[in-house]
Amino acid sequence: KHIDRFQSARLSDEEYSKLCKYIKKNNFSLVITPFDENSVAKAIKNKVDILKIASCSNTDWPLIEKIAKTKKPVICSTGGLDIDGIDNICNFFNHRSIPLAILHCISIYPTDNIKSFNLRFINKLQERYPNVVVGYSGHERGISVSLGAVALGAVVIERHFTFDRNMEGSDHSASLEPNQFKSLVLGIREIEQALGDGSERAISQGEMINRENL
Repeated sequence: KHIDRFQSARLSDEEYSKLCKYIKKNNFSLVITPFDENSVAKAIKNKVDILKIASCSNTDWPLIEKIAKTKKPVICSTGGLDIDGIDNICNFFNHRSIPLAILHCISIYPTDNIKSFNLRFINKLQERYPNVVVGYSGHERGISVSLGAVALGAVVIERHFTFDRNMEGSDHSASLEPNQFKSLVLGIREIEQALGDGSERAISQGEMINRENL
């Protein structure tokens, strides 16, 4: 059943290249997740900007080494890894001076147990790996946890996208529909502005007036 579904969604080489060109034409970064070594070569052929390592591949060292040889920036999801496993990934790419982003991730699709997210671990990752970009890959049904990750300093957010969460397949129920995705982006932009730059507390003119009035 799973193989039939994957085959039905498979792109031909021509379709794959057409999609890559469309992304480039519209000035987006082309990010591709290869699941085998041949797919790395295909991504490079289509001028990929960033290679993504999925949680299911973050211990596949032949694939990881193939990705590293391209010298392309890498995003790696950390689902299923303990701190030693994350150390291995970060040390591997840092040693090779390859730009790396790691995404705090819980590999349950969807992630319904709200207590399992442990978002404060994002701060521990930031402290432990100062030379690595830290982000969040979410598989929850809503957007509040992803927004919380941004408030804690995640600078890369990955969410799955679907036109209908009721469609058949394991990813759809953990994905965002268009209106949800739009709300997520708007919320992230608001949080980015609200966070400010951490400079000293300044009293605005409006606040001074209100202080007098109050």
